[in-house]
Amino acid sequence: MARTNDSEALRQWFEKAAEHGIEINEDIVHHAMVGTGESGANSEDIVRLWENLRKKGTQPNVKFFNMLLNSYAQEGDAVNAEKWFHRIREEGLEPDIYSYQSLLAAMAKARDGTTAARVMTSMIKNTMEPDEKCYQQMIFAASNQGN
Repeated sequence: MARTNDSEALRQWFEKAAEHGIEINEDIVHHAMVGTGESGANSEDIVRLWENLRKKGTQPNVKFFNMLLNSYAQEGDAVNAEKWFHRIREEGLEPDIYSYQSLLAAMAKARDGTTAARVMTSMIKNTMEPDEKCYQQMIFAASNQGN
């Protein structure tokens, strides 16, 4: 597990790089945050980092959004997961299978089978073939609805 000051040091280094005009690659951000335990533990820190990078002109990629969606899934925060899922398209990107998996996982943990069913229908309508994990999360969300 990461030490508590790891994420703060990480943010400082990203900011120093940006101050020197060095463009931050989102894959590096993703791997760095996974290394500090941020990817599944603290959505607020990930959002804060995303906001700082956007201020510096860095365009997020789908992996970065997926990292945030996964964080919300682990927290059971379906509302914010769905909000940020829609933000993917607002940024001119397309959600991938991992985006849908994480969104459905958040809905499953929040026991929101109704919204999960809407997401699955939309996914199929948008010609994205649900995989085994998507169906598992859908079934879990529907079976635990309101429990």
